[in-house]
Formats: sequence, structure tokens, C-alpha cells
Amino acid sequence: MRVSRLLLLVLSLGLLAGCDSEPVEDDAGPPVGVDAGPPGAVDAGPPGASDAGPGPGDAGPGGSDAGPPASSHPVWVAVGNWGFRAATEDGMTWATTMNPSTGNDHSPDLLRDVSWGNGYFVAVGGDANAMVMRSTDGVTWEEDLHPSGDGQWKGGVAFGGGRWVAVGGVGTTIVSEDDGASWRAGAMRLPSAGRNIAYGDGRFVAVGDGGTIAVSTDGDMWTDRSVGGIRLDGVAYGAGVWAVTGSNWNGSGFDTACFTSTDAETWVPCGFSASRFDAVIATGGALIITHGEGYEQTTDGTTWTRSTVRVPSEVFEAAGTWVGVSGDRTYRGPALESLTQGDDLPRGTRAFTMGWVAD
Repeated sequence: MRVSRLLLLVLSLGLLAGCDSEPVEDDAGPPVGVDAGPPGAVDAGPPGASDAGPGPGDAGPGGSDAGPPASSHPVWVAVGNWGFRAATEDGMTWATTMNPSTGNDHSPDLLRDVSWGNGYFVAVGGDANAMVMRSTDGVTWEEDLHPSGDGQWKGGVAFGGGRWVAVGGVGTTIVSEDDGASWRAGAMRLPSAGRNIAYGDGRFVAVGDGGTIAVSTDGDMWTDRSVGGIRLDGVAYGAGVWAVTGSNWNGSGFDTACFTSTDAETWVPCGFSASRFDAVIATGGALIITHGEGYEQTTDGTTWTRSTVRVPSEVFEAAGTWVGVSGDRTYRGPALESLTQGDDLPRGTRAFTMGWVAD
């Protein structure tokens, strides 16, 4: 039965590989005024709009199987519209790089995701194109590293097993085996557009449109584990469990989805719900799902605890410091529920991660 299902999957994805028509990308979020951040914070606006925060459309870190190198310090990096990149070593002072605004945030230099692995930050995005950038420190970047002729945006990127993998429009996948310096097309496409990807427990898990979940050990060959339904855009592995989430604006609220798995093969609905899921984050020894009512957290992969304390959409801990972002707002503190809002960034963010930079 496994052989038969895999054969069908290969045949169906082979047909998809011959079709380059991209489904309409729907990044529309709630009207201005729907709060996306902690209480008391200025609203970041609708996800997908100009300078919007990392709402359900594009948020979520990739994964890495590499721990902190010796003689290094943490650096947090955020990316967003018009090539926006921001890096901080302490959560207070940020170095920023950006291109001029064109008015339409779906521009060739739109950055949709960023992740860290093996000494590099890699950011991906694009619109009717692929965009790949990399950096060793989050401040100085090499740009336009994507394969020539790749006309599909990339929604997520992750490092694991010695390689980088990015996923995007019409299920395209690209792979790098030299720390993001050069890329090639993956051997197979996903069943639908890929919105995010993470690495953990020896495998990549990609999520996307129509409830897509695809699993791979190498980024080339993929097994379809899709659950159907709405677009999924959050994924991470931590505390021995996978979690994927999705939130799609329906005109008056969000349609939501949340699934967990211990093996990335069998997926079950989460035992909790929320008005909106923001991101899935593996940090501080826990797996955290931020949402409209606060966040869920597990440290053992089995028991989830809900907190009604509003926290930033994306937040990472390193060396005893928590740093987070929601739109153009920044936060820093000694604990997840003890964050202080810092200076606003000059542009809103779409994705956020933490990595380690040599001293």
C-alpha cells in the first residue's frame, strides 16, 4: 500500500510540475482595527497590507538542526516588505536595511521568511520571481542568489541535514547544499503552493495552500500528508512534537486550523482553538503557538498550557533574553510574559528568527 500511494503521489506531482499557473495569492487580512498585538500596543494593520505585521499570511520561522556554535552570540533578524531587514544583538538597538517603497508590497524584493542555520541567515520571498538573500551577521547581505529562470515566489525556508530548502508558488522547491550560495530546483514539487517550512527530527515539513502538509528527509522527494481545508502557514518542531496552523480571513473573522503530530505522518486536530493563529515557534525548550487570545505552550509534546497574556506574534529566547516583533513593534525582556515594548522599526515585518554570530 505504501508503494502504491507513493507511485500515485509521484505521478500526480509530475503532472503539477508541468503546470506553472499560480493560484491567486490571497494575503488579505482583517480590516484596520483588528488588534494583532499585545494589549495597549498600536494596531499593526491588516496582514498583507503595506507595512503590515506578520499576520497569518507569511509568518513563521523555519527550522534548524544546528545549535549555538562556540564563541558566538545571539542575533535576532526580522524581514519584510521592499527588502526590509533588521538585526539586533540586544533587542534594543536595531540595524536596518531597506529599499524604497513602491506602494505595492507585492514587489520583487518582498521578503516573506527568514531562518538561520550553519552560520547563515537566509531570507526568501519575491512576487512574480524568486528572491533569496543570505548573511552571516544579519546586517550585510548577499542578494539575488535564487536560481536563474525561477519565476515563483518563495514562502518559507529552513536548514537541516546539511542543506537549505525553500518552498513557494505552485509548489516549487529549491535546494542549496553550499549554505545558500547557489540553488537548484528540487526533484519534486509540493501538492500546492508552499507557504512555510521547518526542519526537525530528521525531516522537513512544508505547509501551504489547501491544507497542504508535505514531508521530506532531503528536500527533493516529498510524501503528501495533506489534511485539506484552509491554507496552512505556520509550522515548527519542538518538545518532541510538530504543530501546523492556519488562519484565513473570511471577511468578518478568521477560519482557523491547527494540527499536531509526533511523527510528521499522522496529524490530529489540536485540542484547543483560537480566534486567530499567528505563529508556531520552537524556542526556550518549548513549542509555542501564539494566537489572538494569548498563546499555547508545551514542554513535553503532550500537555499544552494556555496563557491569556498577549505576547508578540513572533518571539525567540537566547542567552536568557526574549526578543519579539509584531508588525513594526519590538519587544524585549527576561521572560516571555515580562516583555517591554521598545522602539518601533521603520517598516513592518513579515517574519522573524534568531541565530548565532561568531564573536
